[in-house]
Amino acid sequence: MNYVESDDAEKRILAYFSTIEKHQIPCEGMYVSSGYLKSPDGKRYTFLWNKEKFPDYKAFLTSLSKRGYNLCMNIKPGILTSHPWYEELKEKGYLIKDQDGSPMKNSSGEERPPSLTSTTLRRNSGGSNSLRNNT
Repeated sequence: MNYVESDDAEKRILAYFSTIEKHQIPCEGMYVSSGYLKSPDGKRYTFLWNKEKFPDYKAFLTSLSKRGYNLCMNIKPGILTSHPWYEELKEKGYLIKDQDGSPMKNSSGEERPPSLTSTTLRRNSGGSNSLRNNT
C-alpha cells in the first residue's frame, strides 16, 4: 500500500509497470489504495485526487490505459465532514440520513462521515460543477 502513500506515488506506479513490461510479466492492471486521495493534511477526501502526487491524473490514467492496463481505484465509502464538498452534498440531500433527518455519522467517535446515496446521485446526475468535474 505504501506505493501510493509516498510523495512520488505516480513515479512508483509507472516504475512498477515499466518493470512488468521489461520482464514480460503478464499483468492486466493494479488495485490502487486510497493514498491517491490523501490530501496534504493527511485526510482522504473521496473523489479528490492529490494533485501534488498526481499533477495530471487524467494523463496518468490515459497513459496506463493506452498501455493496456486497468486500474481499480479504492474509493472511500463516506465523505468526511471536513471534505470540501461536504456542505454542498449535505444541502442537496446526497448524504444518507439518520432517524431525525440529519446526515448519518459513524458511532466510533472518529471524524467519519455519512455516506453518499447512490440512488440520490443517479437521480440527480446533473450535479454541481465540482461534482461533475472532479476537481
